[in-house]
Parts: sequence; C-alpha cells; structure tokens
Amino acid sequence: MSHFGGTLFGSSPFIRWALSPFILLFVILMPLCVEKWTSTALLITAGMEALCLALLAGFWLPARIGHWAFRLVAALVFLAYTSYLVHEFFFTDAPLRFSGPRSQASPRNALLGYFIIGLPCFWYALKGRFTLGPQPSGAQLAAERKADEDQLLNPDWAFYQRHLQRPVPAAVRELYADRTLLTADVLEYPGPESISTFNPINEKGLLDTQEFIGSDVLAFATSESGDPIYLRPGASEPDTVYITYHDGGDTEIFAESVAMMLEKLKKANPVLRQSGESN
Repeated sequence: MSHFGGTLFGSSPFIRWALSPFILLFVILMPLCVEKWTSTALLITAGMEALCLALLAGFWLPARIGHWAFRLVAALVFLAYTSYLVHEFFFTDAPLRFSGPRSQASPRNALLGYFIIGLPCFWYALKGRFTLGPQPSGAQLAAERKADEDQLLNPDWAFYQRHLQRPVPAAVRELYADRTLLTADVLEYPGPESISTFNPINEKGLLDTQEFIGSDVLAFATSESGDPIYLRPGASEPDTVYITYHDGGDTEIFAESVAMMLEKLKKANPVLRQSGESN
C-alpha cells in the first residue's frame, strides 16, 4: 500500500495526465448513472465526487495545497473502509469466515480491506506519510539531495567506457557537464515519453537486463513512466538512444543519437538553452 500510495501521490506528470481525464469523466457521469436518489445513494455519490475532486486537486494544485488534498483523499478512503467494516459486522447476518471469494462483500473482506488499505490511509491522513518512522529532518533531506547531486555531477567515465566497449560519445560528456539540465525538475521532450530524471553514471547504476535486452545496460536517464533510457554496449554499436518499456519489454528508439536528443531537449526547454548559451 505504501508503494502504491507513494506512486499515486508522488505528483508524477505521467500519472497526472494519464488519470485526470478518466477521473473527470467519472465525476461528470456518476450522478447521471444513479437510477434512484435515496439518502444512501446521495451519501455514496457525494463521497465519491469529493474523493475524485480532491485527487484532481492534489494532481494539479501547487504542492503545498495538493499535499493536503491527498490527505483528504486518504481520509475519505479510510472512512469508506470503516463504513464497510461497520456495515458487515453490525448490519448483516453474514458469518465471519476465513476463506471465500474476494469479489463479494463479507466481514472477512471488510476486515482485510480495513487493515491493508484503511489503516494506512488513516496514517497518511494524520501524518502525511505512509512510513511509520519519523520523517527525515530538513537537514537530512538536504544532505541526501547533495549526495545524489554529487554522484550525478561526477560520472565515472572510465567505467562507462569499459561498459560501452567504445569511447564515450562527446554529447554524453556535454550533457553531464550541464548542471542546469541534469538537475532540472521537469523536462519537456517532443516524443511519446518525456525524461523524468537523469541518473548517475557509475557501476551502481548497471541494470540486470540480460534476459530482456540481451546485455546489461546503464540507464543514464529514466522516463516519466519509469522506463530506462540508455545506449547499447558494443564496440560496433552506434550512439542510438533506446528506451525499453517495463510493461511489455518492448524496446524502441528514443533518439537517433545523444546529440540529437540533447538538441531536442534544449529546443523544447528554452531556459536550458539560454543557460547553455550563457555558459
């Protein structure tokens, strides 16, 4: 639950754009689908509408407001599972059995849902996080960010050249010399996938992809969907940039070369182009 919640509430542009149209459509159509308005139907509809609107607010409003909207989402989910639990235990005659289909409402399923989903949502609504440990201090978070940035800005070129089995392309060295581009929070890219982050170039970043790609690769970037963006190793391989999708293992060309990718990035992000010109 914590991993799923962290992904959903992580404000990923991909998650935001992928879910928002369906959530908005649900908000519009749900009241139209109610055949008979009763107090129960009104309560359920109002709760679902509030949950969807809070989720949209969390996706699109500034982070300081969106965080509270996500906490409201978690609170509504907790209340829904609490109501489900109370209804099954006190307003039905169904016995508590330790086996049965998960698709049917039952005291067992209500209890499982309450502990697996309801209580973690209650904790998030109360504390703003899914983890039980204390939240890292500002100094700790700053130290972690600095350590990550230091790794990013100090690539291990000797290792990368051994991995590629050929000289490191000049465009890759140019890319990793551009601090503004490497540490940018959001990068527009003209294509089906955008770049979410750039990754440190060192031995720790080597991915075990032999089974899927035919060789281990080092993803110097990650897409918004979490897919690796990389160069294939091999002395005779061109500097074509590839992306492999985790949901099916399909591999496609992300850019004809790192130089072309870098050019597209700078054209799509004028602030980065101006920064590069000033340097």
